[in-house]
Amino acid sequence: MGTSPERTAAVESQIIELFRKVAAGLPSGTASLTIDSLPALAHHATRVELAPARSGAAKIVAVVVKRGVVYLTLGRATPSEFQASADGFLDPPHMREIEGLCRAVIEGCFEEDLWALGPEVFKCTGKITVRGRTRTVHYRGSFHPFARTERQHIRYAPYSK
Repeated sequence: MGTSPERTAAVESQIIELFRKVAAGLPSGTASLTIDSLPALAHHATRVELAPARSGAAKIVAVVVKRGVVYLTLGRATPSEFQASADGFLDPPHMREIEGLCRAVIEGCFEEDLWALGPEVFKCTGKITVRGRTRTVHYRGSFHPFARTERQHIRYAPYSK
């Protein structure tokens, strides 16, 4: 599985299957699953979103781009990136990690500190607890050294009460 389109298709299938499995395990009406094609992004991409019905819960978005790269975003801005292996698939440890992150968000074991300038988040520190271990992820976008920024702490709620 050497070519980029084949690799991308294989990873897309894995991510879509994983998100469908996670969504199917939720109580009815808890979240909605959306799968979109984004042809203008990186020559083709697939976006998979699990959006909670509960307003205080965090959404989960995976974007699969060419070469089988998965960009996972939790909440508003906490990123993770996963790369397909040489055989064109995401390795089982990566799949377990993505599933663990999704389940932790669904259980409400996730919070973010965001620094924003208007709607643009330019700095983020996300903390997520997966299987009893807390992981901290940092994101740094554009740099605004003298702008008046707004800091917000969000402790996300679980998908169901």
